[in-house]
Amino acid sequence: MDRNKFKRGWLSCIITSRRNSKHSKSMAASHLLPVLLLGTAVAALMTSAQPIIPFYSRPFSPVSRNDANFGFAIGVALRQYNSFAYDHSLKIFVLSSAIGVFRRVMVEAVPAVVPAAVPAVVPYIYRAVINYRVVLYGSLRYAGQQGVGSPVSLRISFAVLGDQLQYFANIIPGTFSARLL
Repeated sequence: MDRNKFKRGWLSCIITSRRNSKHSKSMAASHLLPVLLLGTAVAALMTSAQPIIPFYSRPFSPVSRNDANFGFAIGVALRQYNSFAYDHSLKIFVLSSAIGVFRRVMVEAVPAVVPAAVPAVVPYIYRAVINYRVVLYGSLRYAGQQGVGSPVSLRISFAVLGDQLQYFANIIPGTFSARLL
């Protein structure tokens, strides 16, 4: 295909559409919208491809039973686990005792969302993250089932942001996991 024909055809199409159309601005905007959306999607993919970097991390340490975070971690773990189990028709966990709660504080570097016009260097924002591991002893049974189910130990892990109120809705997405021991 001849390049000049392509350029002339493209320009004549724009010029005639502006002359003949009452709605030339809306027409131009409707043609630009997919381009703008594509640019936004590419920018989002570029920033999401950047890794979250652990900047500072301490090892897991036990939480005292007298600490308010002990009860918080158990409550959040049970609520999240049983909510997921109930929604997917799985057995819920009935707590008999808490074996232990462990906590680790981390500082992570998270890529910032920047406009596409900014150079390829992605700035990072630092955030404090508190990771919890909760080990519980209890039984599994279906909701509404009478009697005691099979005894199991369950380890539940999740993370919350350090600068937000600590309750179940502030769990960082993708950090919740549970495993039978």
